[in-house]
Amino acid sequence: MLDCGCGCENQICCPGRCHPYVNDLCPSCTGAPGENPLPLQLNVDIVSDSPFGCWSMSGVIDLIDCYTYGGTLYGDCEYCCPDDANNTCTREFCVQVIVTCGVAGWLIAFDFCEPPDPVPIAIPPDIVMVQSSCDPLSITGEGCFDPALICNDPGPGLPPPPPTIHPEICLTITVSE
Repeated sequence: MLDCGCGCENQICCPGRCHPYVNDLCPSCTGAPGENPLPLQLNVDIVSDSPFGCWSMSGVIDLIDCYTYGGTLYGDCEYCCPDDANNTCTREFCVQVIVTCGVAGWLIAFDFCEPPDPVPIAIPPDIVMVQSSCDPLSITGEGCFDPALICNDPGPGLPPPPPTIHPEICLTITVSE
């Protein structure tokens, strides 16, 4: 591999694959026969255990930096309406996803989209992933979080019932070429 001092050398994730050119980074792929560059895009599939479809989504993220992929995923959730717990509303949301190789291996991080979604959706914590294959690249992970979906029941009961709080959501994540 070409060593250009760009920080793409000596990675613990897929050391047998070279890093293609991205932005102003120095590539470790030279174009020589037999090279095996990392993909320019990865597929991300997230499946949740929520019976309401919350946080089940898929999409494609792009190579944006050395061993770092990023992009936006979109999903929706069938859950009680914020102002009427007796009815169901589709809540659409998006999330920024970053998948990167670090000291602990592959990590997936989540952040809010810009502008922030009008429905308050909590962001999952960073999740350390397990690389099951390097060629083709295949990474999996699991994690749980509180989605912060709350509805107030507008019923006339005295005293009023407590808010309806969405249970914890557990995610199964697959990232692949």
